[in-house]
Amino acid sequence: METRRYFESSGVERSVKSSRYCTATWFVLICSGLLIAGTVSQIWILNQPVYIYEQSGVLYYAGFTEPASSDFDLIASWTKLPVVQLFYDGPDQLRKMVEEILCEIGIQIGLGDFLLIKLRVKDELCHVEVKYRDFSYEENAGASQIREVLSSSLRGIFPILEKPSDGYLVEIRDDVEIKRTHNAIKPVSFLIPEKLYEVAIKGETRLLPEGFYNFFGQIVYLNKNMKIEDSAFFIEGAQMVYKLKNEFLVYRDGKLLYPDGQFLVIDEPYDVLEEKILPKLVAVKAEGGMQINSAILGKYREFLILASGMIVPLDFSWVMKISNPLIEWCAKGDELYVLDLSSFVKAVDLKRKKILWEKHIPGAWGISCFDDYIYVGVGQKVLKLDRNGNVLSEENCNDFGSWREGIIILKSEEEGFIVRNNKGFVVMKNGQATLYMDEPRVFDNVLRVKFFDWGTVVQTETGCWVVEN
Repeated sequence: METRRYFESSGVERSVKSSRYCTATWFVLICSGLLIAGTVSQIWILNQPVYIYEQSGVLYYAGFTEPASSDFDLIASWTKLPVVQLFYDGPDQLRKMVEEILCEIGIQIGLGDFLLIKLRVKDELCHVEVKYRDFSYEENAGASQIREVLSSSLRGIFPILEKPSDGYLVEIRDDVEIKRTHNAIKPVSFLIPEKLYEVAIKGETRLLPEGFYNFFGQIVYLNKNMKIEDSAFFIEGAQMVYKLKNEFLVYRDGKLLYPDGQFLVIDEPYDVLEEKILPKLVAVKAEGGMQINSAILGKYREFLILASGMIVPLDFSWVMKISNPLIEWCAKGDELYVLDLSSFVKAVDLKRKKILWEKHIPGAWGISCFDDYIYVGVGQKVLKLDRNGNVLSEENCNDFGSWREGIIILKSEEEGFIVRNNKGFVVMKNGQATLYMDEPRVFDNVLRVKFFDWGTVVQTETGCWVVEN
């Protein structure tokens, strides 16, 4: 398509090609005694076609229509300013300051003569170096003077520049808005205004900008109006929390506090059940009638798994010795899998009270279940076993855990360490806990994490997060 336009004393130099996506027209214009040559073309910003005028890598115009005469007058004013190709050598955090200074002075960044700006900062000192054509400048100064020194050196290179006050502002929202604006720092500026979204959190509505947020330990990316409903909540000052029927009991400073205001002065219990309060240490009768005290390692259904290597029902009506002292356990259906200090992995049928098989895995340190497989950590690997104890595969790892989505493996100590539970796990790193139960949740300033049948309690420095299943 041949295109021919005339603006004041302008004439078309050559024809250009157009398509659905872009049309372009070359211009040679004599405006205010200045010869300028550039292109008017059409680009897409989101779903909106926009005309632009570009010269030497600098964008001088943006609009929904081709430039009018008044626009070309403004373009001509901007093109009087020098265009440089910036080569910046310095800290990344100072690049924006450098570009701002150039804009303030009236120096356009595009395809022009080479401008080197070199900055070095150490403690309270800075080194500024500027090179342009045959001009070279360097100076050492205080770090707080870096903007002043750089601005002064650039103004020494370039004569007093008369910047136009007007420019074009392109605001990108759901739609594109373009307007001619005053007090412009450059010919065309782009802006994505911060948009606020309504977030309803337990009956309270907040206006928040787009971004990542931690709601009740749950990491959410906010980019639309949202309603946050969650089973997690915080109890300030609590040192541990228990659930009895549909009510929560708080343990604080040696007291177990009930919702009705009553309390018990006791040592912190392992769990609170309808029938009884389970202490952390329980007395059981071993073989031969000897009574021993053993710590509770875990609870599965109506059974307690004891650290001493025994299992007992909640009514303590019988006891079964299954192994040497235990490290960890996991369960699937009616089968319990345990790992003891002697590196034996054992499978126990809880209904029949029978040990199904055992396997010696020297150096084993962790055990977990997922689907129909058992995972055992040993050395720098995790072994995958079937439910008969046969090793199917192995993978390098530093730590691992399983939850409803599968197995997660940590490859190095820098990633943290894992505390496993039969329903999920938590990754601990520098006081931060990432809980994998129903979905990943992140908590800060964590002291410990305790798992229950009904959910998880995350104790922090100021209280406890309660996450129900």
